[in-house]
Amino acid sequence: MMTLISLAIVVAFGTSLAATFGLFGIDVWLEVTLLIMIMVLGHWLEMPAISQARGALHALAALLPAIAERVNGVDIQSVPLSELRIGDIVLVRPGARIPADGTAIKPPQTRR
Repeated sequence: MMTLISLAIVVAFGTSLAATFGLFGIDVWLEVTLLIMIMVLGHWLEMPAISQARGALHALAALLPAIAERVNGVDIQSVPLSELRIGDIVLVRPGARIPADGTAIKPPQTRR
């Protein structure tokens, strides 16, 4: 998008410069100025929104736990999140943060 607008500004500026020297009968200095002002205003309005979105993503990433408890049969291993694979069963204890996307399953019933 920025490439297209930059190209439009360069073409309009070149056309106005050529019109100033008498090569064209079209003078678009006002349009070039307005286009640049609108671009700067749009960029100025866009920056706080991008900053807020970036902050929200960092806050969301900070909520991920550092490790997950992977269930292998009867064993429970603490592993980093990077070692989780599709199909792994992860133990999530009450009050703990969920380390990855997935489907909740019912734990198997144990006999006492």
